[in-house]
Amino acid sequence: MATIYEDQSEDDPALPEVENEKHWIEKVEVQKMSLQSILMMTCALGGIQVVWSTIFSNGTIYLGALGLPQALTALSWAMPAICGCFVQPLIGASSDVSTHSWGKRKPYIVVGAFGVTLSILSLAWAGAMGRFSAELFVATGQEEAAKTITMLFAVLSICFLSVSVQPLQCGLRALILDLCPGDQQVQAQYWAARLTGTGQILGSVAGLVSYPTPDLGGETHTFRILAIAAVIAVNSTVAITLLGIQEQQQPMNRHHESRRFFKGNILRYLGTTFTDCPPLMLRVFFIQSLAWMGWFAFLFYNTSFVNTLYLTTTDVPDGELSGYVASIVSLVFSCFSFGASILLPGFVKRCEQLFDDRILTKPSTQLQTSTLMTLWSASLALSSTLMFMTFATTNFDATVVLMAINGLSWAVTNWVPFALIGKLRAVEEQDGRFKSACHGSIIGLHNVAISAPQILAAGIAGIILWVAQIAGTPYGTGWVLRAGGIAYLAAASVAFTFRST
Repeated sequence: MATIYEDQSEDDPALPEVENEKHWIEKVEVQKMSLQSILMMTCALGGIQVVWSTIFSNGTIYLGALGLPQALTALSWAMPAICGCFVQPLIGASSDVSTHSWGKRKPYIVVGAFGVTLSILSLAWAGAMGRFSAELFVATGQEEAAKTITMLFAVLSICFLSVSVQPLQCGLRALILDLCPGDQQVQAQYWAARLTGTGQILGSVAGLVSYPTPDLGGETHTFRILAIAAVIAVNSTVAITLLGIQEQQQPMNRHHESRRFFKGNILRYLGTTFTDCPPLMLRVFFIQSLAWMGWFAFLFYNTSFVNTLYLTTTDVPDGELSGYVASIVSLVFSCFSFGASILLPGFVKRCEQLFDDRILTKPSTQLQTSTLMTLWSASLALSSTLMFMTFATTNFDATVVLMAINGLSWAVTNWVPFALIGKLRAVEEQDGRFKSACHGSIIGLHNVAISAPQILAAGIAGIILWVAQIAGTPYGTGWVLRAGGIAYLAAASVAFTFRST
């Protein structure tokens, strides 16, 4: 990978004027990557997905076993979105100007992996820490105090996990933009989606294994085992990425730029990156902001909804096998998603050939009519339909099928937006309209579009569950899913409009 540095002291508005000092921006000539290198670069995303699979399939049920009410659980799940909105853009921007000897992204990946390890283990042992703290500091009413402290530890662990995952995820996504040439962006992103799907399946399978249960709740013990598996998955895959991928080291003259950056220039830097984004990239951000209101509802509450149906339509005692059911749903969903991630790239390639390969070689203003955008719109419409179909399904097996089919749309979401952003970035840089130094900022801004609406979605979910609790219905999570269906429908409509513009 060859790097050329150009003087940008006069025309780069993101950098403040400093007398007698030049500013440099890198124009990176990225070399073609082998498949082995792509796999080593993207495998850690699969490790992250093992963590999210653990949280999504068992987290809500586990927090319920710790004593958290549904409304508080909903607000706790807003923390990843809040941190994604406010923390990741700052991390992405700061990594853009990093002069660390390891490279721009690797230090952030290491710190993130360490934080994720501590936080998920803390969450898994929140009950033990709560009981120990109550015995140590509380003289009377230890049982009630232990419950309160346990809930506090659980919420704080979720907050720490939400912060820690930001540098890890941002660093890994930025590596793909940094190291992959434009004609390999789609390939790299679909391998990232496939490895993400693999991680999701592994996390779900781990939840299905029957573990010897000591003298504590089944959900609590199962979650601890899954937490250990998630920690192993994250750290092993991160190690592969760190050891197998070589970053371009920043020149020493970037150190002065880095110091000025931290003296108040960060918001201006992000603002300049945002205004420099091509129109279609901003449209991708907008569609994501709508779609992820629906995905928040689905990812955090689909297993709870199915579990409620299971417990209310069978003779199984309350709470028995609930974690097992959640993992079954997650596994079937993951298998559908993984299968789609294998088949969809070939389908898109055939469509591109059918239309004379005119889709991603057009100017950026015409890329909105691509097959990828059409596929994205159709997948969001499918998700909306599936959520509304929960009105008509009260059968456990039928509901599992609905949740599983939504894995097709999840595969598209894990691939298409990132592929569009990567390809657009490459086209703009090739034409000299975009700077390769700001990939971390692009990932951060994209994550704002994903995360900010989830904060609203978490609030709406909390209100819906609160009303359902007052009304005495056990199916509040079903109404959360249907509200998400409205968001899916809005995103599909916008994507289709941009496709046909």
